[in-house]
Amino acid sequence: MNINNTIFARIVQVLAFLLCTLAFIVPHRLWLFSGRSLGKLCYHILKKHRDYALANIDFALGDTYSKEEQKEIVYQSFSLLGMSLFDGLRCPGFVISGLDRNEKNISFEGWEHFEAAKATGKGILLLNGHFGMTELANLYYVKNTGRKLNFILRRFDNQHLQKVVTAHNKKFGIRHLYKQNGLRPAMKNVMKGEDLIIFPDQSSNLKEGIHSTLFNKPSIT
Repeated sequence: MNINNTIFARIVQVLAFLLCTLAFIVPHRLWLFSGRSLGKLCYHILKKHRDYALANIDFALGDTYSKEEQKEIVYQSFSLLGMSLFDGLRCPGFVISGLDRNEKNISFEGWEHFEAAKATGKGILLLNGHFGMTELANLYYVKNTGRKLNFILRRFDNQHLQKVVTAHNKKFGIRHLYKQNGLRPAMKNVMKGEDLIIFPDQSSNLKEGIHSTLFNKPSIT
């Protein structure tokens, strides 16, 4: 089925809405357990993705961990991804009161680095990776700092869903910018004193990437 088909896109939007609603009805602990269970199920049935993850772990940490330990790392990673996905489904329903009630689940380390960057009076560049509950982290960042945050990401396959997520983030002070032609407005907003978060942990092509070293191996980001 064509994922860009209007009818299919609307169906996905409705399903996402129902899941987001269910996320607030089901007790949080049970909801996260369901997400972890889904992640573990995916570990067993998505052989291609599991093998890909195992190959990466072996490439990066093969000298440090045994094969069994590597499998456990990947297994727990799938579990974390499932939990993060389910936790992310709760974000569209958050208002400030909802964030306040869930603040006990969030902790900050190294806040002094933020204060030092803030003292310069300039926009702050934040680096993150594709792991953990990034959507929730972004919401808490703008709530606790009172700053505007620019978030660079790729466009959604489902444009209807993208509009909903974009509108929700904008309500909290998070501006969505896109990888295609997003650098110029991002830098413009940073010059105005807004903050920018980017995720440089994925491989890039040879023309755009910067050569670096990861796990003592040549890498491009």
